[in-house]
Amino acid sequence: MRVDRKRQLWLEAIKKLSSDENFSNMELISLISKYEELRRNEPQIQVDDDKFTKLFYDNIQKYLLRMSSGHAIVLFTITRLVDVVGEKSLVLFDEPEVHLHPPLLSAFLRTLSDLLDARNGVAIIATHSPVVLQEVPKSCMWKVLRSREAINIIRPDIETFGENLGVLTREVFLLEVTNSGYHHLLSQSVDSELSYETILKNYNGQIGLEGRTVLKAMIMNRDEGKVQ
Repeated sequence: MRVDRKRQLWLEAIKKLSSDENFSNMELISLISKYEELRRNEPQIQVDDDKFTKLFYDNIQKYLLRMSSGHAIVLFTITRLVDVVGEKSLVLFDEPEVHLHPPLLSAFLRTLSDLLDARNGVAIIATHSPVVLQEVPKSCMWKVLRSREAINIIRPDIETFGENLGVLTREVFLLEVTNSGYHHLLSQSVDSELSYETILKNYNGQIGLEGRTVLKAMIMNRDEGKVQ
């Protein structure tokens, strides 16, 4: 793929990611102008030279330092995909929700979808997040159910694209909040209007991956109810 086409795809990706307010405030689209300015000022240095890389990094460091780990992951992932994804590429993602808050996750998935559509590529995403399901129609989705050694693969019963997060959590992940065990304890914390970070801190970070997934779903359901 030609460099100018990659530049166009990268700019389009950054604009889509800017639907996340924090991402927009970082003004990352200006990285292109910084790159072009450096090429004009240092024409004797090849762009693949380590010296050029260091100079460019020094020029954009202030932008990079503004980013959280989640924003950095998204920026570097999308930038890398723009560079390497070609015709009929296959991209594999394992639980992209682990490091991303819901608005950024939604923006990332929409950007990824548009990029793959432009390059005629596909992605396979493993997830426990209803936010991911909300961005994908059920015709592109499979539920993988496992009981001991038995594995069953089925389509969701409901349409998932644009569906309510609570409905997705209940119908697809079967995460009904029970009246016993860790579900009950987490539910009490969520009902106390505490944030995800505060609840995690109260448990000294000692909540497993499944518990964290349940906790995030509970908080999203609670906050979505406030908006409605």
